[in-house]
Amino acid sequence: MAHPDLIKVAGRVVDDPAPWWDAMSQAALKADVSIECSSAGWFKPMGEQYPAEGFLERLVRGGATFTMASDAHQSERVGARANDIATMLERHGVHELATYEGRQRVMKPLRSH
Repeated sequence: MAHPDLIKVAGRVVDDPAPWWDAMSQAALKADVSIECSSAGWFKPMGEQYPAEGFLERLVRGGATFTMASDAHQSERVGARANDIATMLERHGVHELATYEGRQRVMKPLRSH
């Protein structure tokens, strides 16, 4: 699931997003989809990655799997702030990324050492 809280780009911010995050987290977990963590939001006026930290916390607690992206629409942004996304994921206890081979999820280390 890619940038599930994209609505914040349009300035649509609710006072308490928790009910929305809870509902979206439950739906994503039930569907067993991986969640894209993207640095693209850091280059937008709101200056926040997708998904927001509180949303990410719910997903991690539920056992979600994650991918990383920069959602680059310009070549100079390919891989932008990938280390920051990786560090954020590690801070939340995520140490593997979901990759896909032949439409099958394959978990790989977040950082190759």
